[in-house]
Amino acid sequence: MHHTLRQWLASLATITTFTTLMLGSGPALASGGDGYEQNSFVPESGPTTKDLPLYAGGQIGIVPGSYWRVYQFLAYRAASGQPLTPAELQSLDIEGWKIGAIQNVVEDDKDATDPLKAWLAARTSIAGAPPISITVTKYDDINYFEILNCADDALRRASTTLAERLQSGGLPWARVWLANQDAVFANCGLVTRVRSGKPKPVSPMPAALPVDAPAWLRRDHAYQTAAALFYAGQFDAARQQFLVIAKDKDSLWHTWGEYLAARCLIRKATVDRGEPNGSNAEYTQAEDKKWRSQLVQARAELASMAVTFPPARGLLGWVDARVRPQERLAELASNLQTGRFTAASPRQLADYLLIWDTLDAAALQDHDPMTQWIAAMQGERKTGLAAARQGWKAHSDALWLMPLLAHARTGDLTAEELKAAAAIPSGVPAFVHLQYHLARLEVTSGKSGDADTRISTLLQQPGFSVATRNRLLGVKMLTASTREGFFQAAARKPADADAAGPITKETSPAPSPQATDSDYSRHLYRHFSLAELQKARPLAKDLQSSPLTDVVWTRAIILGDYAVADSVTTNVMVGRDTTQHLYRRYQEAKDPAAKRGAALLILANAPELNANLGGDTWGCGAAGSPTSTSNDTLDAAWPRFLSQESRAQATSEVQKLLALPKRSDYLGPVLLDYAQRNPTDAEVPKALHFFIASTRMECGYSDKSKSKKSFSQQAFELLRKRYPNNEWAQRTKYYY
Repeated sequence: MHHTLRQWLASLATITTFTTLMLGSGPALASGGDGYEQNSFVPESGPTTKDLPLYAGGQIGIVPGSYWRVYQFLAYRAASGQPLTPAELQSLDIEGWKIGAIQNVVEDDKDATDPLKAWLAARTSIAGAPPISITVTKYDDINYFEILNCADDALRRASTTLAERLQSGGLPWARVWLANQDAVFANCGLVTRVRSGKPKPVSPMPAALPVDAPAWLRRDHAYQTAAALFYAGQFDAARQQFLVIAKDKDSLWHTWGEYLAARCLIRKATVDRGEPNGSNAEYTQAEDKKWRSQLVQARAELASMAVTFPPARGLLGWVDARVRPQERLAELASNLQTGRFTAASPRQLADYLLIWDTLDAAALQDHDPMTQWIAAMQGERKTGLAAARQGWKAHSDALWLMPLLAHARTGDLTAEELKAAAAIPSGVPAFVHLQYHLARLEVTSGKSGDADTRISTLLQQPGFSVATRNRLLGVKMLTASTREGFFQAAARKPADADAAGPITKETSPAPSPQATDSDYSRHLYRHFSLAELQKARPLAKDLQSSPLTDVVWTRAIILGDYAVADSVTTNVMVGRDTTQHLYRRYQEAKDPAAKRGAALLILANAPELNANLGGDTWGCGAAGSPTSTSNDTLDAAWPRFLSQESRAQATSEVQKLLALPKRSDYLGPVLLDYAQRNPTDAEVPKALHFFIASTRMECGYSDKSKSKKSFSQQAFELLRKRYPNNEWAQRTKYYY
């Protein structure tokens, strides 16, 4: 899965919570944002926010391999008998793929609003303090990312310390302290890492103190200077300053000195990396070695103080995730996969997820059971199937049947494996997942009747999430024994809607209007013949889908079935006021040639009319049409109620439609021919105009050296030459 530099750098800031004066911690991004396009009916990335508590509590339903890893983790816990309590789930504060309490990158200042406001208010206790503004995030112009540089803890501690210094040191010296603190915070948002050729801003530093400054102010000044250097990205200088502070036993900050010096190494290794130089592999390897050595050194320093200094102990785990990821992954998994959560669990899970992004798939094969299981769920089909089978043989647990059945296709599973999956009782969290995939395999192996019994039994049970129910309906749509059953199962609710009740009869009417998922249109337009589409029209009228009547008319025209086209022309005309006269011309045509000519003008004027093959693809030709890569998937499965004769007819028709060239190549020759033969037809200029305009929405030719004029150019030249004064010619300024 993908992991970006921004994620890593952002994660570096949330290491531990400590109340230093100026050095704050920041949030991290977890692994898992992998670019899946969310389906509103069956989300590919994870359960909805509404469904998450039940999911984490054991009602996992159907778990796709595309779910982000945080949801695979929750499924593993639930399926292995360790579901999360509501309090444990709340402690994770999951947002998308992120552990929200740990990993919310501050993209605005809403998370820092209260501490920042409190600090700005605290400054007003110093009479005459000039107004300031503070930006807490810092942009890196070299690597194009932003990090939280000055976090809430720094602002809170500054407010507290100012009040203490005002009370104990008096107003004049507190005013000096505040001026120096303003210089520190001025570095929070200062862009100090810029690309070559850009001027580098000068970092503000605390001003020199008067010779009579008290000792406490001098020690604060040393700490403020170190903090300003840190925020300014001058990590070597800041480290030396912190090490000096660590040796000053009279300083209130000496206990933090060594720890913060180690943090300087970490920031230098993770943020201060310089400009990438991918053309020089040796340079890159040398830099990687240097950065790793800095982290190793920081780890050694943290380990020496971890026993007695909790912040160092917390930071040590973060560093371990970077310098010894394999070992740390195993340690984290051991803590996370069983037992109750602790206050450290959210941080541990965030690090566990992050480490995934630093390791390749091969490095995860021989890990702990939880890591292996997640790898099996998310792996490619063959590798996932093999890993799941190995886990099943080792553990004989329903947990391992989940990835095994999810990856399986017809013939992949042994009779023993199928029997074991079918024997899992309904009280087991994996039950619904296994039943769904058993039904899926029955459909693809020609046992749709058995699948229908299995799915219908499940659908009669209440309590499923809407997403789980939609996935079950996707199978039911194929196993229904009647045409009415197909269309009832096609009606879906968005996954964030309330759960639906059980299906009791295939013929019971669905509420109107009802939405449909993409599987409906794929099956409708790939597996229904023209005759079946005609029969489907009254059943589909309450479904929110592409206009079926338009598709029937367009297909009938292309396939030359003018009787079917005639039967729906009146319906297609509805709402098309500017072209109704063209439809009437079609209706008045007396023979196939006249009908074809009249229909041609309609198609040229109405680019929205499409033969639809499960997607809007006519503009790209058959190459752009969605096709299944295997005949062993639900996409390729035929709805059960369709007869063999109907399937054969649909196959023949779809093959003809798939063989169509792109729209302009189909319409262009016949439209130009019609225009040449009917020069006085008043509709020709308008048809040429709209034909030319519609080609701008098409896919272009892949052969850039094509010397032949495009049909759009030919139509343009004919229009401007033959009808130079026509309003449609005047509107057509160019052909591309």
